[in-house]
Amino acid sequence: MKKRTTLVLAALMAAGMVFAQGSKEGGAAAPAKSTGPVTLEWWTWDPTMKDQNAQVIAQYEKDHPNVKINNTIIDTKEYWTKIRIQAQQRKLPDVFTMSSGYLEEWAQNGLMYNLDPLIKRDKTDEVFYKSMMDSTKAIAKADHVYALPFALVTTVLYYNKNAFDAAGLAYPNEDWDWNAFRDAAKKLTVDKNGDGVIDQWGFWVYGRYAQIESWVYANGGNLLTAGKDQFAPDQAARDALNFLYSLVTTDKSAPPQKEMSAFRNEDIFTQGKAAMWVPGMSTICARNSATMASSGVSPASRSARAARRPVSPTAGLIPTAWLPIPSTWKRLGTS
Repeated sequence: MKKRTTLVLAALMAAGMVFAQGSKEGGAAAPAKSTGPVTLEWWTWDPTMKDQNAQVIAQYEKDHPNVKINNTIIDTKEYWTKIRIQAQQRKLPDVFTMSSGYLEEWAQNGLMYNLDPLIKRDKTDEVFYKSMMDSTKAIAKADHVYALPFALVTTVLYYNKNAFDAAGLAYPNEDWDWNAFRDAAKKLTVDKNGDGVIDQWGFWVYGRYAQIESWVYANGGNLLTAGKDQFAPDQAARDALNFLYSLVTTDKSAPPQKEMSAFRNEDIFTQGKAAMWVPGMSTICARNSATMASSGVSPASRSARAARRPVSPTAGLIPTAWLPIPSTWKRLGTS
């Protein structure tokens, strides 16, 4: 039976430990597990996870009666301003959501706790995949673990089944290559009332990493050098980027972003203004509309050349956020 694991990322701190002090040094002794009353402040940025966070907290507090966890959820637009103010004042919450894009900066500035002694004490490397911990070291360019990933953005191609049915097109599948995608996008670009204005575009792309990287990786490309220290798209990556660009400039089956300025990016597909879209699950899960109810999903397509060679099983899986964890965590929901 397939194993499903929910990683509960909560922390049990020793009394008096100040997480905001951070630690860049290795070899420090792990703090003893506290049995006295402990209150933890946990900051996150996704309001849609309120109920899920509450379930995690309830279970953790049940297992650890001496611990009280306060979850502060801040809208993404305000999160980084507020969390940076807390960092400047050395008043960071005990546990907080951290973007992989800022992990190096925050770790190198001593704002996050060195988890190595805790990992050794609790044998966490026997519970979590070691590769996940190693990836945080690589991203932080550090010799120590300062955070653990709690989520992966799974990017997929969403398509409007009603639009495909109206155009007489078969639904996308794993065998689709760029030629099939391009042909469908053209046919799905429709001026429904003949007024010269496109009412439904074949595809919507605006450059967000979750949209772009899935095409690059599905095509077997890389955006960075082998050392992950320089932006240097290889040929497969450039091919993917040029393909997306051509949908807007040559095929005109995807609109320039300025033409869609009256809409929020995440609403264009859900309001039926585009027949296909590649978002991250964190964006699409919050949408609830008739279009979503009639939508299907498929992997992002690849070039014909890439379709004939193996593609990394992690293509389309993008680490999106990390929790710096100053103490003990556990795993729940294994079945």
